[in-house]
Amino acid sequence: MTIILGLDPGTTESGWVFYNPRTRAIENKGHTDNEILLSEFQKPQNRFMDEGYDVCACEWMEYLGMPAGESTFQTVFWIGRFFQCAYHYRVSRKDVKLHICNTTRAKDKNIRQAIMDRYPSTGGGKQPQIGTKKQPGPLYGVTSHKMSALAVAITFSETRLKLKKT
Repeated sequence: MTIILGLDPGTTESGWVFYNPRTRAIENKGHTDNEILLSEFQKPQNRFMDEGYDVCACEWMEYLGMPAGESTFQTVFWIGRFFQCAYHYRVSRKDVKLHICNTTRAKDKNIRQAIMDRYPSTGGGKQPQIGTKKQPGPLYGVTSHKMSALAVAITFSETRLKLKKT
């Protein structure tokens, strides 16, 4: 069984998910301070390894032709640090947009909706894919950076893993 650790690095915190591509289930998820995440990756036996991921897919920054600010460079710094410890594959935001939404013009809300459309409406509330605390859906608790990490994991599993099988 292949479990993908999808990472969405940020300036001070990063979102992550354990994604099972065969069942499309989110096995675990979180939003962790970068220093803590890095220290976990550096341990020989860390909680992420204990949970049994097989590959790590990390969102990668690409040059967009626009001026970059301090937060961009801070995120790039953390991507590099994570790659030292847990690097397996990189997935660009452009790849995510193209794969999930079929356009590079997609915004976060478009990616979020496209991911929600992939999951059954089994929960309660206005968005049954997410659900409520009493009646959670398959995406319950997947918010913000965790949704971006899931998009990275889905893109990796449906593009790169599929290519390896053929």
